[in-house]
Amino acid sequence: MVYITLVPAHMLVKPEFRAKLTRVFKTPDFRHRAVMDLFPEFEGEQNPRAAASILFRLETLPGLAPRFVVQSDISPAVDKLPKGVEPLGYTFPELGEGTPVSFRLAVNPVIRHSQGKDGQPARTTTVAPFGKEPAESAASLETWLSQKLSPGLAEVNIINAQREIIGDGYPNQDISKIKRIVIDLVDGVACVGDAKTLNKMLRSGVGRAKSYGCGLLSVKQL
Repeated sequence: MVYITLVPAHMLVKPEFRAKLTRVFKTPDFRHRAVMDLFPEFEGEQNPRAAASILFRLETLPGLAPRFVVQSDISPAVDKLPKGVEPLGYTFPELGEGTPVSFRLAVNPVIRHSQGKDGQPARTTTVAPFGKEPAESAASLETWLSQKLSPGLAEVNIINAQREIIGDGYPNQDISKIKRIVIDLVDGVACVGDAKTLNKMLRSGVGRAKSYGCGLLSVKQL
């Protein structure tokens, strides 16, 4: 069992920053701290987020106020949650191979390449573009995502995708310390491939930048 907690994002913003909500929401450190501050203190853990399997995404959907969707192995601390917010226990469904599902995933679509030069290792990065057709040398987002979700999910088709680049920083943050992270919020359909791999992805997340709101995969049987 895991815990699912839905938290209106504005409730986690400090009063002095509420006049600039849009800018604050786009700050990687705000997203990380806002979610981690909901949990009890972790004694002696170098990576508390990973230790408690804490995954989250910030959803800004039409007609709804921005909200954090938080999934965790342990419950957030009740005294740290905004009034009216309660964690709900949730058990992942048992889905057999071939089961059609819909899914939502917040993912960091950065592709890392290793290219040696003069005997020295070097790394470059590209971002998977939108669309079904390859752009330049990078795979399309759908092709890249299909590879990323395999073998847990097969026959991946993207229905909708929203891309944002976060890293604007707090109003008084040193610009030299600002992070830049690409996040795609993807809705799609697929079929279950290897159920064991899918369950691992549901619990542990997909891809990189999990500390900043990437990696949380949710599925629903169709």
